[in-house]
Amino acid sequence: MLVRNRHKPPHLLKPRFDKKRNRWWVASYLGGRRKRFSFATKAQAERKIAQLMADRAGFGRVWLELEPRERAEICGVLERIKAKGLTLRQVWEAFEQHGLKARGASATVSVALERLANEQRTSNLRPNYIHDVARAVKQFTRGREEALVSQFTKADVDAFVADAESPNTRATRRGRLLAFFSFCQRNGLVEENVVRAVAKVRVDAKPPVFFSPAECVRLMELVEAHCPELLAWTALALFAGVRPEDCDRLTWKAVNLETGEFSLEAASSKLRSRATIPLTPNCLAWLIRAQERGAVLPVSESVRRRLWEPVRDGMGLAAWPAKVLRHTFCTYGEKLYGAKWVSQRARHSEAVLFKHYNNRGATELDAKEFFNIEPKATSCSPTNKSPSQPECSNSTEPCAGSSATVGKK
Repeated sequence: MLVRNRHKPPHLLKPRFDKKRNRWWVASYLGGRRKRFSFATKAQAERKIAQLMADRAGFGRVWLELEPRERAEICGVLERIKAKGLTLRQVWEAFEQHGLKARGASATVSVALERLANEQRTSNLRPNYIHDVARAVKQFTRGREEALVSQFTKADVDAFVADAESPNTRATRRGRLLAFFSFCQRNGLVEENVVRAVAKVRVDAKPPVFFSPAECVRLMELVEAHCPELLAWTALALFAGVRPEDCDRLTWKAVNLETGEFSLEAASSKLRSRATIPLTPNCLAWLIRAQERGAVLPVSESVRRRLWEPVRDGMGLAAWPAKVLRHTFCTYGEKLYGAKWVSQRARHSEAVLFKHYNNRGATELDAKEFFNIEPKATSCSPTNKSPSQPECSNSTEPCAGSSATVGKK
C-alpha cells in the first residue's frame, strides 16, 4: 500500500487543478499547519510556488548561518511568547512602542558554568567549592546543558530543591544555585536571580556526634590493622582536631616530631591564615608510630574514603558521621582544658564551642581517658614482627595484640 507523504519536500510543489471549482491551487505548510492557496490561472499558481521556494531557501540559509546558541535562544523565546498567548510581532511592536532597552544576550548553561569557574579560580576560591557548585548546577540542568540560563524558572529551582530528602541537602542545593544565578545576573545573562524567590530551607541544628574513649581505642586499632597509611591522618584529625579538608592537605614537612607541633599554611587552611599548633602527648606518640608504619601525608579525599571502608564497617557504622573526629577532640578538650585551650587548637571561636560542645554528656573522666589513649607495641609492628608472623587479615578484627591502649598518667 502506497502511503502519501503529507510533508512534501520543496521541489515536489506543483500547481493542481480543481475541476469542480475551475481553479488552480497550491498547498504548503506555514507555522506547522497546512495552508491551501487558490488562483484563477496556472501562471499565478506557479508564481506562488516560486515565491514559496525562495522563502524556504532564504529562511533555511539564515537558519543554518545562526550559531547553535542563537537557535536555542530563538526557540526558547518563541516558546515563552506562545505560552503567554502572544505572537512574535506583538512582542516586537510593544518593544518599539514603549522604547524598552534590551539587556545583554543570555548564554548556555555550559558556557555560563565555564565562565563562572574561571571567575572563581581568579578569586582564589577553593577547588572543592568550585567543584561542588559545578556538580550542583550540572545535576540541576541535566538534559538541558545547552539551554539558555534565562530559560530556567523558579518552578525549575523549586522542583530541584524539593527533590532532596534531607533539609541539609535542600539548603545546599539552593545555596549552590544561588551562587550560579547570582553570577549570571551580575554578567547580564539573566534579568533576575530566580533562586532568590525560592524560600530558604531551615535546618535544625543537631549536636555533633562524638566517639567514646572505648570507640576511639577501637578506631585506632582498626586503622593500624587495615590501613596504616591513614594512621597519621587519623591521629591529627582525632587527637589534634584538624579539619578533614585541612588534614587532606597536610604533609609530613608540616609536622615537627622533635618540637611536638605542626603547622597549617595559609594556602592549605580553611581560614587562609598560617598557624603553628602544639601536639598533645598522645597525638605525638601516635604520629611517631604512624611514621614507623609508613603512614602517608598528604592523603587525597578519594583515597581516604576508599581505604576508610573496612574501618567504618569495623566500627559498625552505616555511614560515617560528619567531622566526628574533630567533634570528639573538641568535646573532650573543652571538658578537660576549657574553651580557650580548644579554640586555640581547633581554630574557631569560643562561642562556637559553647554552642556545640559544652555540657553534652561527656565527663571529665572520659576526657582524661581520651587524652591518655596511646599506641603500644604490637606483633604487627614492622620492628617487632617475626619472619613467621603472618600479614594482617582483611577482616574487621584488629591484629593480634591490641595496637591502642589507655595509659595512666
